[in-house]
Amino acid sequence: MTSVLAFSTSSSRPGTGGNWPRHTTATADDVVVSGVSMLRLVELCGTPCVHTATAPDAAEATDHDGAARPLDVSVVVVRVTSVRGRGAERVVEVDGRLDGCDACWFELRMIGRASTVPAIAVGLLTPSEPGAGTQVSLPADIAVGDLVAVPCGHVSALRDIRRG
Repeated sequence: MTSVLAFSTSSSRPGTGGNWPRHTTATADDVVVSGVSMLRLVELCGTPCVHTATAPDAAEATDHDGAARPLDVSVVVVRVTSVRGRGAERVVEVDGRLDGCDACWFELRMIGRASTVPAIAVGLLTPSEPGAGTQVSLPADIAVGDLVAVPCGHVSALRDIRRG
């Protein structure tokens, strides 16, 4: 198991820049990336799941023909499988390996339901290599079954985030 550590009070939200892919918008309970609802993606694919889209900035790469093309990034959605502890000792476990996906932790977002409670710092555990760790900001009422979407700085393959 890997715990993941990185906490920020950044107010960046999907659709307002930051590290979310270009053409990302947020609703009260979902994130839509280039017209694809992350909730619908979970309905179709289960969790963990990955959606690839164009990077938020104008960064471009050159393909083998020398033509410029926009860089891609991804959004990973995982499901909460366990919540333990209280307050500063709260630990949330999810069903995907996130240590190698270059996750932008300060921009992660709970989806699937709207929460009006304040966010708190919690430890995030993933089924990965032991020893690494991270603090993230999630609503205080985070519960088993909730979904968490996080933008990733590069394209992540589904095989890299699946359990085991």
